[in-house]
Amino acid sequence: MDNDNKRKRLTPEEQLANIKEKQAQLKSQEQAIKNRQKDKERKARTRRLIEKGALAETYLGGELTLEQFKSLLDEISQQPYVKDSIRKFTTTASMPPVQLQNESDKKEIF
Repeated sequence: MDNDNKRKRLTPEEQLANIKEKQAQLKSQEQAIKNRQKDKERKARTRRLIEKGALAETYLGGELTLEQFKSLLDEISQQPYVKDSIRKFTTTASMPPVQLQNESDKKEIF
């Protein structure tokens, strides 16, 4: 028997319909992947915010209201030394941490 006789030949309209169905499936898969990535990024951001907030509360005090806390951060962030420190840390954030050899190295850095 001939292979052409075994398989039903699709009309051009059926071929187009199959292609459109596959496109819709691929579009759905693409959207699912994008949604998973957004969810992952959102969860990572939420974790960072919680960790930083916990550190801020630990070092700056947990008894402040949100408005007091904001005012404190505004005041602190306006200090020239703090601005310089923030700039230093944000520009070197991608660099690996420095390995300190002894206590005198710590004094030189801080």
